Amino acid sequence: MGISGHKHHFNDSHIEKEMKGIGDTDPLTKLKELCSDDHGCEKYKHRLQACTDRVNSKSYTKETCNEELLDFLHCVDECWSPHIFKYVK
Repeated sequence: MGISGHKHHFNDSHIEKEMKGIGDTDPLTKLKELCSDDHGCEKYKHRLQACTDRVNSKSYTKETCNEELLDFLHCVDECWSPHIFKYVK
């Protein structure tokens, strides 16, 4: 199910607006938070939550959510990486 080769559509203007005036907040933490909630990563976040719920609902399973987690983290990384150097001092 991987996401390689897929171009995400992130809400860059929303990210830039939210990053203004972050003060002493760690920019990477804030960017990851914004990207985790961005519509570009929304489907991966939902897939991860659905998998987590499915696994947690069973008393025993060999299923893991590794693929879903990696897809979500990859999406979040693609979202924040173009922005981070604007905020690193």
